[in-house]
Amino acid sequence: MPLLLQPENRPYVFKPGETFEQKCFQLSKESQKTASLAALMQMRVLLPKVAYKAKYKKGQRTTMKKLIAPRTNVLALMIILAGAWRLLLATPIMTSFSNFTPIGAIALFGGCYYITKSKALSVTLLTLWLSDLLLDRVFYYHSWVLFYSGFAWVYGAFSVMVIIGKFIKKVNVRNIILACILATLAHWIITDLGVWLAHTPDPTTGKPYAFNLAGYIRCLDLAIPYEKNLLIGNLVFSGVMFGAFEWAQRRFPILRLQQRTEQLSHEAA
Repeated sequence: MPLLLQPENRPYVFKPGETFEQKCFQLSKESQKTASLAALMQMRVLLPKVAYKAKYKKGQRTTMKKLIAPRTNVLALMIILAGAWRLLLATPIMTSFSNFTPIGAIALFGGCYYITKSKALSVTLLTLWLSDLLLDRVFYYHSWVLFYSGFAWVYGAFSVMVIIGKFIKKVNVRNIILACILATLAHWIITDLGVWLAHTPDPTTGKPYAFNLAGYIRCLDLAIPYEKNLLIGNLVFSGVMFGAFEWAQRRFPILRLQQRTEQLSHEAA
């Protein structure tokens, strides 16, 4: 009979009358049971880890919701109020106060304080779009206009303003003034580029702007009074919005990201 060895090089013990084939069959069944048992033991070790990770991720999402909820709600409320103020300032004709609006300040404010760029962009552009929708219905087209001609240049300019707001790492007078100036320049260059490319008539001559550098400069020059109003609006409303939220963070520490993080960590402990 062939010699059958265990892993430790010790011979297996055969029962009386047991053949070599029977012993091999029995050992194969035992090895399958052993492998299954090993797999079950491994699952017993791994499953709690997987469950813990899932629980941790779920808890992490819940913590983030708790972390940003009060702050996000206050930011959204301030932006909605500023958007409503734009409607109150609107007039059906161009005046010396045209472009004196809080929209630029809303873009800088959202870009600065919202954690994610996507949320800052979506809230700012949604506020701009809703207020445009109402203004077009009441003052300009007297009908519901979803998107007016040249809207892409305007919304692109305000998207750049949001990005400028993301670079405000420390809220102080100097940084806010610099951001307001850069935002106004971005709006001036981008929106007037759209006006020039659309062959919009020069209001002083009734003819389209010349399709050359001189025509673009002429378009920029005529827009200076309105961009000046936009700059003033950016400075005034940014001062109000940034100042109010900075005061609110000092008055109500729950609105601070760092303070809220420490509070939730303490509760978890």
